Amino acid sequence: MAFFKADRYNVVMNIIWGLIWIAVGMAMLIYNRQLYNFTGAIDFIESHWTAGTPSFLKLFAVALVIIGLSLATGVGGWLISPITDMAGKVFPSQSQ
Repeated sequence: MAFFKADRYNVVMNIIWGLIWIAVGMAMLIYNRQLYNFTGAIDFIESHWTAGTPSFLKLFAVALVIIGLSLATGVGGWLISPITDMAGKVFPSQSQ
């Protein structure tokens, strides 16, 4: 089972998660009007964001696509490593 070595497994999982984030972001961009009809006007966004909820949803979707691209291409290590390091400290391995 050479495929499941730790380094290769992490690379494959980053690619898969990156593609998932890209797909979610693209779906949010394509179906932006339907998403806005589903969520409606978000009061917090309407009061603190100048352009309103639709533009916030679009920018959020673009951010998801950019994060997904960085994860899938391997540039997103700086984004994932602090989270995994903290999780490793909070939940230490029990194996000796």
